[in-house]
Amino acid sequence: MKKALLITLFLCFAISCSRKSSPVGSDLFDRINENTVSYKLLYTVSADTFFQTSINMGNSAYLYIGRQQDVIAHTLIRFETKPDSGILDSTIAKMFASRSLDGSSAPMTVRMIECRVPWDEYEIRWDTWDKVQNGFLGNEIGRFTLHPESDTILFSLPNDRVREWSESDQSNYGLMLTSDDADFIMELYSKNAPTDDTTQTVSHPYSTSYVTRNGETLQSSRLVTQDAVLVSRKVEPTAERMWIHNGLGLRTFIKVEVEGIPENATVNKALLILRPDTTLSFPDNKPFDFLVYPVTSETWELPNIPFDPSGVQTGRIEGDSAAVDITFFLQNWIFGSEKNFGLILSGNLETTNLTSRAFYTTTADSLFRPHIRLYYTLPPSSRY
Repeated sequence: MKKALLITLFLCFAISCSRKSSPVGSDLFDRINENTVSYKLLYTVSADTFFQTSINMGNSAYLYIGRQQDVIAHTLIRFETKPDSGILDSTIAKMFASRSLDGSSAPMTVRMIECRVPWDEYEIRWDTWDKVQNGFLGNEIGRFTLHPESDTILFSLPNDRVREWSESDQSNYGLMLTSDDADFIMELYSKNAPTDDTTQTVSHPYSTSYVTRNGETLQSSRLVTQDAVLVSRKVEPTAERMWIHNGLGLRTFIKVEVEGIPENATVNKALLILRPDTTLSFPDNKPFDFLVYPVTSETWELPNIPFDPSGVQTGRIEGDSAAVDITFFLQNWIFGSEKNFGLILSGNLETTNLTSRAFYTTTADSLFRPHIRLYYTLPPSSRY
């Protein structure tokens, strides 16, 4: 009798162990915690692409000039020049440096090209570039050397042009500051730069005119009235990578088909896993924050993909890995409260900064492909 009881207990234990080794009969599922009986499922992304949307950087605290990697940056700026009556001696423009994006200390030659038509700093954007190249710009009116190690950039505005501008505001449409020979991008403070909390100073660009009247030198200073940034690329981003590009409006669309989750399961966590290509990071590989939005329609044409801005989740790229918690989205998709039309990934500093990251797509090797890692729990009655 005692021997039969021991045999029965042994058989029950063996059956139990056998069931635990493959809880749902699929090698796609792995138990990750024996105590809570949680399971993990990996989904590969079914569609991914990047696209460019139209953005404006008129509110940015920074201006950019130069060329670095494939990125080209130009500054539009309008100095208000109203010298006092008298003989105009000179007009000096002053801008304040933030940093060189690659840490370069080499000097940069900057060209001043006169704008021929009015522009709105809150409307001009990257897709205005065709207009800029066709009738927007006039003649070059001067050059100056920018030294990255200096905190301030000083350069002279031509007296003849300042006189004309002072006679009629309609003729002063500002300047484009650009560089043809630079191999780095300089970051400067714009008129939107905040006050320094430590020194209580501002770093807004301005100009100072010096005039001589009755043998006395007078000066008058005025802040710029407009400034903006135009960004373009020498080489189009490759389709073999997904892109998020602050300042250029590059965004990524991702779609994943989530199937096979038991109806009585509780979704504990869902992570979107991305593998950055660190060789394409701009300007460096420092931590990079991005935003994830749910797409709200099945039908759309690039670049006009509709999404819900109120449902945003945040992610961070550090080094060669990136993960963002999309549990809220997955729960809605799986249990029917929302339809799965995919996700939009964009930079969180899209209109105020100049940084970018690239990710491997579904065409990459399996270790680098984007995927979703989903964890869920079954109720006790469904575990065995």
